[in-house]
Amino acid sequence: MTTSSLHTEYDPANEPGIAAAFAACGDMVRRGDRDRYLCALFAPAEVRAGLFAIAALNLELARLPDKVSEPLLGQIRLQWWRLSIDGIYDGEIESGDDISRALAATISRFGLSRDVFERLIDARAFDLLTDPPEDMAATETYIDNTAGAVATLWLEVLGGTGKSASGDGACAQASHHVARAYGLSGLLRALPYHAQKGRIYLPASLMKQYQLRREDVLSPISAGTSGAGLIEIAREFAAQAVSELAAARALMPSVPKAAMPVLLPMIIAESALKCLEKARYDVFTAFSRPHRAPILKMALKSFTGRL
Repeated sequence: MTTSSLHTEYDPANEPGIAAAFAACGDMVRRGDRDRYLCALFAPAEVRAGLFAIAALNLELARLPDKVSEPLLGQIRLQWWRLSIDGIYDGEIESGDDISRALAATISRFGLSRDVFERLIDARAFDLLTDPPEDMAATETYIDNTAGAVATLWLEVLGGTGKSASGDGACAQASHHVARAYGLSGLLRALPYHAQKGRIYLPASLMKQYQLRREDVLSPISAGTSGAGLIEIAREFAAQAVSELAAARALMPSVPKAAMPVLLPMIIAESALKCLEKARYDVFTAFSRPHRAPILKMALKSFTGRL
């Protein structure tokens, strides 16, 4: 990897009244999104709080289905966040919760893209539904607008976008592929949990192709194993994730080391895919317990700058 300059002058502690909000976001991510918390730890201290603020918003949005009793209430909360983001960009936010205040400071400092936040909020509306995505393209769009949106915003904080890095957009392209792989493996990792909640993220077209019924996905909770159809879909997800990782790795020589926190999820995705392969693509066997990120390997890769 080549090197690139970072935003070195940013220090959230210097923002009056904002330090506590940043600290709350960091604690929220530490407890609720261990993967991104660990990735952010490998970013320079002066930009880390901004990464936590973005991850905290994503976590808050992802948790909505578990916090509301019906989809309409979730939609109302999403609209509240749309208005909150609008207020930040229009300069109308004077107070708010910790996430809003931390985001306002982060957006002000780094000039983050408004449309990316809008895509993230809109995509989270799908989490309030119980119907699966129509096809693989719809699944990938969902990933692009959730994991991919977070990656894009992180790159803007890190100063590792195509505008400031060598390779004419290699940074953005690599992070896109990594986010895709991380998202695909993440949906498999979370499948037992989602099934428990009655939510399915497997494409309806693949479920039809492999004659997998909705109840076939939800019922393995008691048996703890996956049927043949689910195993085949897991294979397809894994194959696509491997392809995305290969595309990302091909771009690495042109990506600055500054982007490392956005690229480290590829290590987590690879680890999850190995667990899945070892379990012969039985999702309920592979991920009966939460998958733990390979911290030591992440630290080594971050230190060497070689993925």
